[in-house]
Amino acid sequence: MRFFTHTALALLATTALAHPRVFQRTPQRNGDSTNRGGITQTLECTRAEQDGTGNVNRVPCEDGEDGCTCLNRFTEIRCNRVLQDGTGNTSRESCDQAEEGQNGCQCGETVATRQEERCSRVLQDGTGNTSIESCNKSEEGVDGCECSITTGLVDSLP
Repeated sequence: MRFFTHTALALLATTALAHPRVFQRTPQRNGDSTNRGGITQTLECTRAEQDGTGNVNRVPCEDGEDGCTCLNRFTEIRCNRVLQDGTGNTSRESCDQAEEGQNGCQCGETVATRQEERCSRVLQDGTGNTSIESCNKSEEGVDGCECSITTGLVDSLP
């Protein structure tokens, strides 16, 4: 029996080393964070607390406490500079974090987003009601299926 236990543990350890993404630690306590691919996942746990005057405030707590709600927050560092064309018009230009502080490049933490393509069609039931149905990219242009690039919130690490 000991042989099988040791063999199973060795296989599990080998698999964890070979596939670190599968076995990577995820945040467990309030404030814990994990960073991958430039995106930081932070566990934020809060509960509602009354201050005695009728106001309700969110205060930090630990997962498992009564009334404690935990959410994962995904953030990333973005850098840009403001450009002026001399006629009063301004525009923004991305820059690298290594350039921060040079030529107006400023960096800050922001909600992590990603570009994604979504396809949908509008359905009408003949009585004036409409609904939106998802469709596949391969159906684009068929039966009203239209695809577009949208910005979505990151909900998992890459």
